[in-house]
Amino acid sequence: MNNTFDFNRFKKVLARDYRATYSRFGLAALILSLLVVTVWIFYLVWDNTFHYIAEPDWVDYQIAIGERFSTILSGIAISFAIAPATIYKSCNLKGRGNYYAMLPASHLEKYLSMFFYCCIVAPLAVLLGSFIVDTLLTLLPIGYFKGFIWNWSDFSEDYFVEYISSFIAFLFLTSSIFMFTNTLFKRAKFIKTALWLMLIGFVLLITDIAFPALFDFIGSFLVKFIIMLIISFVLQFFTYRRLKRMQY
Repeated sequence: MNNTFDFNRFKKVLARDYRATYSRFGLAALILSLLVVTVWIFYLVWDNTFHYIAEPDWVDYQIAIGERFSTILSGIAISFAIAPATIYKSCNLKGRGNYYAMLPASHLEKYLSMFFYCCIVAPLAVLLGSFIVDTLLTLLPIGYFKGFIWNWSDFSEDYFVEYISSFIAFLFLTSSIFMFTNTLFKRAKFIKTALWLMLIGFVLLITDIAFPALFDFIGSFLVKFIIMLIISFVLQFFTYRRLKRMQY
């Protein structure tokens, strides 16, 4: 199959990958959506165990919406990391990956479908699920979720531009890394990628200690944002190249 793009063919690839995403990532999406429940349970248990008798005013405590939001973002970040190896775990395996090689679609169509489900559908499912769970917990008469998460007053313009933009770039980088290594490694894809990232992080830490001025420059918002985007696009390009050159 050549690298041309045909919309009807692409729709069939999307439909096939949707079934794979639903069956392979559905449980993971549910679990990640329930991460915010752990915060709710922790504070409820903590109250009943330690604070109610000693500090009766604790019943008026409100869990910061920022903490709830950070928990949801953690679940979304995890979804970016695990989606490639969960949904497309056998795409580069001899024998088990034959189904992927034989799909009646071009390499470009396969890549775009993979990008769509790993970078958009999977994290969006976790985001929507987390917001639904958080809303249900807010409506309960017990617990300390007071105020809906979308009413968070800390969503200032500066916060949105810098923090959210940096986080989106980080998520794109995370997905790009794990999409690429998913086509590279044959077994234990997530663990191997995590170990390599730990090694790279250690090297960067040593480099930071040796050349602090360099990392002070890289640490600026704009430079860091651009670097993450460049690395992400390079990794996405090599992911596409790997899909084209994979031998079964």
